[in-house]
Amino acid sequence: MGREGEGPGEFDNIWFMWRLPGDTLWVGDFRPWRYHLYTSTGEHVRTVTMDPLYANRSRGGGVLANGVSLNVRYEPARRRDFKTPDSWHVEAHGPDGKLLGTLMTLPGRTFGRVGGDASNFYDSPLFDASSSIDVAGRTVAMANGRDPEVKVLDDELRLRLVVRWDDPGREVTAAHVRSAREARRRRAGEAGEERRLGISDLDSDLPAADFFPSVSSVKAGVDGTVWVWRYPRPGVPGRSRVMAFGSDGDLECFLTTNKDDYRILEFGADYVLGVHTTELGVQHVAMYDLVRPAAPPK
Repeated sequence: MGREGEGPGEFDNIWFMWRLPGDTLWVGDFRPWRYHLYTSTGEHVRTVTMDPLYANRSRGGGVLANGVSLNVRYEPARRRDFKTPDSWHVEAHGPDGKLLGTLMTLPGRTFGRVGGDASNFYDSPLFDASSSIDVAGRTVAMANGRDPEVKVLDDELRLRLVVRWDDPGREVTAAHVRSAREARRRRAGEAGEERRLGISDLDSDLPAADFFPSVSSVKAGVDGTVWVWRYPRPGVPGRSRVMAFGSDGDLECFLTTNKDDYRILEFGADYVLGVHTTELGVQHVAMYDLVRPAAPPK
């Protein structure tokens, strides 16, 4: 369905899609940021454009089962000093695209100039954190990345619960910084980009965060669960990165068999849906059974 173009149901840049009850598909497209609606048989229903207009794509969010969409408007920080984060304004829009209100503002990444005063190259500190927002079914999940917590809202945009967990030992040490620089130097050399990356990634002016982030990303399950990807901390082998919390906020399980080449796009009650990417860049959609433990982990 659809094709590249500017006519009804045609795309400029497809970003993602959401399946709503009745098998209606909401397909994200930019610029400007908008949604094209289709039936399951491919007929274009209408196009919903944000009001006020979003010049660029949303930084996260999605479409709830009731047709309300959460969109994240990006606002760059006025100061690029490695300390002042960009702002992510989480805004709710009705099924017609009109603004319902701003739910909250979350911190984005921080940036600063590297490579000397004459450089126009900006980068983020090592181990910098950023926020994550996801929507599925009747659930909204939001994390600022820095703290070990996720705020969970319902489809009426009311705060339903706050999920928290212990995350000790988050201090970034000099050894962590040396290891990260060596790894980035090695990757740059393998990619043949050491000269370009030497301006930023390998520059001694690039600082590091004082603490590791707690969250890399969050994903809301269509069954009301919340899945949390913990930040991969160096030197902690065998630590399951993905935690699942039930609709009541209790820890249900850890995801133990996810593959590096498999990107999960949807969690259901008993399945995961995602995409495998081969070494040649070929993608395959795949669904797997999701088997939950009989008792929650201790």
